[in-house]
Amino acid sequence: RHFFNCDFYQALTKGRKPVVNDEHYCQRLENGIRVPTKKEDLITSLWLEVLHGLSSNYTYCWDKRQWDWKTYEQAKQNVIKPSYKSSSLLNPYNMPPSELVAFKQFQEELAPFKEKLLPFPRVKPATVAVYYSHDTMVQRANLPNPPKKGIKHESTTSTWYTTLLHAQFPVKVVFDEDLADLGPEIKALVFPDTQCASDETLRLARAYAVKGGLVI
Repeated sequence: RHFFNCDFYQALTKGRKPVVNDEHYCQRLENGIRVPTKKEDLITSLWLEVLHGLSSNYTYCWDKRQWDWKTYEQAKQNVIKPSYKSSSLLNPYNMPPSELVAFKQFQEELAPFKEKLLPFPRVKPATVAVYYSHDTMVQRANLPNPPKKGIKHESTTSTWYTTLLHAQFPVKVVFDEDLADLGPEIKALVFPDTQCASDETLRLARAYAVKGGLVI
């Protein structure tokens, strides 16, 4: 859901403020088992953040897990059951030292395109808007059929969002205050999870449909 997280915060700032990833985790899993991260994983992950509006990140981590292992065997055990600890760059089973060249290689790849890629906006104008229902999120636990334990409100919304993105539809997140100002470039408005939509939200959705927009 990292795509969704990046663009959610870009939507909150209306693309006017830089967003920082305070803890960047990068893992490679195969059949549920943590295997060593490759430099390509980090490079791809960093490009994802550039293209989805993040201005910088703090990659996890150089110095916070040294007490978890003192020998290579302990380091190996640390990654048998993956957790956030399995992103530590210090552990050679997480990230072999040879792969740390990823940071330098990413900078070299980015360098020729900085002036073109780093200014905002960085993405193609959206043609589909996915509505994020803050009211539903707040009232989630009080609904007649609350989500099962461990399932968050964002799951349905971000699944719709990511599916549209991967289907090559330029897509953005919108909130209540955005519904009245959707332009003609927005061809569809998606309401993934809106049990607590207000009367005003429904009115704006109907008005959008009357103007010829598709409401899902």
